[in-house]
Amino acid sequence: MKNTSTFKRFLSLCLVALLALFTLSACDESGAEAGEAVSWQDYYNQGAELFAEGNYDEAIAAFSEAIGLDPEQVLAYIGRGDSYVHKITISSVELEENLAKARADYEEALARDGGSAEAYLGMADVLIRTEEFQEAWNLLEDAQRKSVTSDQIQEKIKEFEGGKYVDSSAQLRRKDSFDANTGELIAYTVYEYDFLGRKSGWRNYGDPDISDGYQLTLQESCAVTFDDNGRPIRNDYYNADGSDKEYQTMEYDDRGLEVKRCTYTDGALRRIFLTYYDDNGKETGYDVCDANGTLLNRWKYDFDDTGNVIQENCYGPDGTLLVVNKPSGD
Repeated sequence: MKNTSTFKRFLSLCLVALLALFTLSACDESGAEAGEAVSWQDYYNQGAELFAEGNYDEAIAAFSEAIGLDPEQVLAYIGRGDSYVHKITISSVELEENLAKARADYEEALARDGGSAEAYLGMADVLIRTEEFQEAWNLLEDAQRKSVTSDQIQEKIKEFEGGKYVDSSAQLRRKDSFDANTGELIAYTVYEYDFLGRKSGWRNYGDPDISDGYQLTLQESCAVTFDDNGRPIRNDYYNADGSDKEYQTMEYDDRGLEVKRCTYTDGALRRIFLTYYDDNGKETGYDVCDANGTLLNRWKYDFDDTGNVIQENCYGPDGTLLVVNKPSGD
């Protein structure tokens, strides 16, 4: 899947370069006319095309050639940094190495051009991915103080202010909760992703005792286990001290849809959740049962004409309506 925010950013910085592309019939692989010397621009154009196609390894090689020919070209550092960020990895170690290389490229770009909005956005993306959230916010505010103009920088700061930190692959990395009266941060969740881009866990921070003000500390964490098909099959929850809290197991039908989730505490089954779908695979509701399979309550969803959930209805075992929730859309 293409990462749309990075792709848009990359297209904006590639516009001038793409206008300079040569016709394929008269060019070699680097884009240079037959018999002419290859320039940094030729390799940059090639890297831009390869990046747009998702060929990140080859894009890195092309941008590196461009940098070798002219180390002053900031766009080549940004292009290589973006490619390192989205390069497919085979281990967590390689992922960390690629983020470090991307950081170095964005730092080099900013050192050569402190007014590059694309370099600021690339660096902020790395900081979000490495859980340096406040640093990412500070960096973009610093860009604004230096009069670096960019709608995307303004949009990203608004996103931070709203309590969301999303990377350029559209993965939510952190979600904040605020006091409705004071606006003070009262809790947040940090989401973890493995080298394949799967959500592999999360950590919840909060303060159960706010008598002396909010002191946010780790409250619980979760680690996800996947099967050979990449589906989550178990969530292990831990207390702040690392001790076991509970775990959940998940089962799927032939369509790959989760149909059963069981929650265990101290090794004993506590709750069973059974999820239902329509013929198109859209979730329509779920049952909550005790360890013996006795129905405790049943949730059913109401949809609008476009298929969005507009109401969640909770019924008791006898069919009595107990609770109605209106999704906030957040």
